[in-house]
Amino acid sequence: MSKPIREWDRVLVRMPDGMKHELEDRAAENCRPLNGELLFLIKRGLAAEAASVPTA
Repeated sequence: MSKPIREWDRVLVRMPDGMKHELEDRAAENCRPLNGELLFLIKRGLAAEAASVPTA
């Protein structure tokens, strides 16, 4: 069972000017809230990195 939202980890993110607007546009195109879009992109990036790291 997942934790209530108020118990989730919180992170403050600084980004270059205009990036938030770009992310908001992208989130709207994908019918997701901004937070959902950020989580999607982070998870996709982590999965891609894990897939590209050679194992010894």
